[in-house]
This record gives sequence, structure tokens and C-alpha cells, in this order.
Amino acid sequence: MRFRSALLLVLFTFVSTMAHADAVKPWVSGTLGFSSLAMNDVNADIGNVNLALLNNGVAAQMNRIGNGLDVTASGGIDFSHGMGVGLEYEHLSAKSEASDPTGSITYAVPASILSIIGRYRFESTGPVHGFAQVGVGRLMPSASVTLTSVGVGSVTRDLEGSGFAFQGSGGLEYSTGSPVSISGILGYRHAVASDVKLNGAPMTTASGGSYAIDYSGIFLRGGLNIAFGH
Repeated sequence: MRFRSALLLVLFTFVSTMAHADAVKPWVSGTLGFSSLAMNDVNADIGNVNLALLNNGVAAQMNRIGNGLDVTASGGIDFSHGMGVGLEYEHLSAKSEASDPTGSITYAVPASILSIIGRYRFESTGPVHGFAQVGVGRLMPSASVTLTSVGVGSVTRDLEGSGFAFQGSGGLEYSTGSPVSISGILGYRHAVASDVKLNGAPMTTASGGSYAIDYSGIFLRGGLNIAFGH
């Protein structure tokens, strides 16, 4: 909560200093897409679980987590000369599951990222223009492992951690002639939750190192933007 307040304070301070800039134009945006996800330690865990299942005569296997759904909502202000600043909320979701008639195991690794973003909109005389964007923010996973046994019930253990997130992207935006435009974005995110704890207890890898949940990866998004005051 303190980090979110700090983000809002930084944005407010920046906008206040630009209050007299020409052509200040607020905007909101929403996108939907997919992202690759590194998940090195998580996938090592999944491999160990699969081996244990096979050794116990269970044919069901979990898939490696390599990608997930990527949804964003953002808003900000564009200033003159193509510069802009805003806040972005990103939600990532992915999971893997193995089940048979006796039960199941599920690794769910959703996460939220709240970022300050800066972007530059390239000038264009036509309806299509390019833009570049960078961002820095806070990664907040809400991952869990759930074990279910038929006739017994389910047990869920939460994985807790946090970290910083950095992103860079570029894209194209097509103006429809109204305040609404259509965008496509390609970028890369570095976001790692370190010092992960399982129900409050520190987790380690098989080699004894610190356990991390790595959300780094390439993302591809499409969305709609609404500009006000254009």
C-alpha cells in the first residue's frame, strides 16, 4: 500500500510541474494479450513433482508454465512534443495442473504489477503512428499450490514474495477518426519475485539457493485507447 501511494505521489508531482505545458491531453487504455514467462524455479518444481508422480505409478503429468494471459489497464497524460506519463496496472495469470480419478495438484501463479510509465508518441501525418514506452513498478504475486484428494478434500498453500518490475515496449496506434484508437504493442518485461515464502516459511531450490518466481518475458498485446481533449 505504501508503494502504491508513492507511485501516485510521484505521478501527481510530475503532472503538477507540467501543469502549464501546451496541449495537455488525458487518456485511458486497456489491452489484452499473452506473455512468455520464465518461471525457472517453478518449472524445476513441476519437473520434480512429475517425477514423483511417475515413481508412484501416476501417469498424470503437469505441463511446464511458459506463458500466460496478460491484461492491462492504464491512464495518463500526453504533453506537447509527443511526451507522456501514466500509471499502468497489469495482471498476469497462468497455471498448470495434473489430475486423475484420485485427486489433483495445481500450481497457480497469477500476479499484479503496478507501474509508472513514460511514453513517446512519434509524429505522423497519417492515421497510423508509432510509440515507445518504458515503465518501472512493483511486482505482487498471489501464487499458490493446491492439493486435492478425492474423499478427503483440498489443501492450499500460498507462495508469497515481491520484487521490482521493468518493461520496455514499442507499438503502433491506428486512429479511427474519433477519440478511440486501436493499438498493438510488443515488448519485454523483467520481473522477478525473490525470497519467496511458502505459508510464511522461506523456500529454497533443490540446490539450496533462494527460490524465485520469474515473470520475465516477451509480451504481445492489442487494445483500445481513448484520448480526451483531442
